[in-house]
Amino acid sequence: MIGVSAFTIKTVAMSSRKKCIEDDFEPAFGTIVYCNIGPVEHSGVYIRNGKIAQLNGNGKIELVSPRQFTDSISTLNKKIMVPFPKDHLWEYGTSVSSYATGERALSMIGDKRDYNFILDNCHQFCAGCITGKFDNEINFLFFLKNLIQQVEYIGEPITWFEWDWEYKKLLRQEPL
Repeated sequence: MIGVSAFTIKTVAMSSRKKCIEDDFEPAFGTIVYCNIGPVEHSGVYIRNGKIAQLNGNGKIELVSPRQFTDSISTLNKKIMVPFPKDHLWEYGTSVSSYATGERALSMIGDKRDYNFILDNCHQFCAGCITGKFDNEINFLFFLKNLIQQVEYIGEPITWFEWDWEYKKLLRQEPL
């Protein structure tokens, strides 16, 4: 009987934890987000009120809506990935973010960079928003995720959830 009760309590806690981040969700100011645009990923910094700072393919740093952020002819899944503290999701209930990251992103709006798909891209822009160093070697999402974990969340494990921005809902955990 004790095993059944423990299982029931764990199940209720897990469903409550999921509900905590699911209803009427919006990422926190300064959260690094990304989406899949065909075979590649595109990253940006969530600001607020449905706006994301991004480096576009022409090198312009701009504020866009989630629809514009995910817009590509090759995009099938319009969901945006959002980082959360894996081991403390229940306590915090908010995305991994930094005020300084958001402020750096805002300060760059309107600027232009020499965009290069490999050498000077959206991941490098996001890494610059985190560190303040915009000329860096972070050009792939894997390295950006590692930087987020090390700098924004002090090495603690992070898990990524899909944000259905059209309905303001968080969905399942990112597939491995």
